[in-house]
Amino acid sequence: MLKEDTELKKILTSLREKPPKTEELNEWVEQVITCMKEIGLITIFDTETGNLESAILNAFFQVQKSGWAKGLAELRLALAWNRFDMAKERIFDTKDLELSLQDFAKLLPFALVHNRVDFVREFISKGVKPKKCITNADLLFLYNSVVIF
Repeated sequence: MLKEDTELKKILTSLREKPPKTEELNEWVEQVITCMKEIGLITIFDTETGNLESAILNAFFQVQKSGWAKGLAELRLALAWNRFDMAKERIFDTKDLELSLQDFAKLLPFALVHNRVDFVREFISKGVKPKKCITNADLLFLYNSVVIF
């Protein structure tokens, strides 16, 4: 018997022993119906073999295709998680990129402070001028965070 079958049997047994209230059941049904309306947005993840971080980012990028989100949100997430590989594939290398120079400029200080070198290079290659978007506070933080050997 598969692990999933055992888990499913446990859930069904617990539901028989203590059935949910009608309101609770109606809420669950509504949630399932809502999910089924956007079946393309459902992501199934294998915890045994998959990379959770990649699965979350891929699911989020899939939402972008449906029009629920814009590229800047995905870029911020990829930058925060330091996933330049996914940002390059899903954001930078696409022809329908809707990000402006100002969007990249807003993210440059974060990329510098958090040592996201690949992102910094990409932002500069897109035309961002560090001199125009780095504040004195950013420079001070960078200066203080350098480890002296």
